[in-house]
Amino acid sequence: MHLQAHQTIMTKIITRLLSKTIDDAGCMVWQGACCNDHPAFRIGKKTLLVRRYIWAQTHGREIPAGHVVHVTCDTPRCVNPDCIKLTTYKAIAQAKGALGLMSGPVRSAAIARAKRAGPQCKLTPQDVAEIRTSNDLGRVLAQRYGVAQAHVSKVQLHKAYRDFSNPFAGLGARA
Repeated sequence: MHLQAHQTIMTKIITRLLSKTIDDAGCMVWQGACCNDHPAFRIGKKTLLVRRYIWAQTHGREIPAGHVVHVTCDTPRCVNPDCIKLTTYKAIAQAKGALGLMSGPVRSAAIARAKRAGPQCKLTPQDVAEIRTSNDLGRVLAQRYGVAQAHVSKVQLHKAYRDFSNPFAGLGARA
């Protein structure tokens, strides 16, 4: 009797999950709530991720430590059991790296551009040029520009504010 009650509860949960999806060219697109951009639902006071729950129910076992459930289609909110697989972050990074999405100079340049455009950036390109050509002490430059002395040192050594337009910048060449 206990097993039958458990199966009834699981059937109700799966039915509830399916009622929050729409069919989109073979993908079951989640229309419910999300937790950090991952489809999620609540059972009592506990929040569960939909894809993890579906994978565990479909395969009849818990997700092993160090593994994640990853969507294989290009639909971020897809919860179709055919579109999810068990993998690791390392495997995901290797696959994205093979596509050029997780590494390389293009990604580094995009990160640097975003940091320089953000509100946390204190130095302008003109400030960086002045720091690199100045003969003043690092502590004097740090006070002048309102940054840490260690940061001034990194700018002078070309470890911060690297110029990605110069393909030889990493080889010690100066622009």
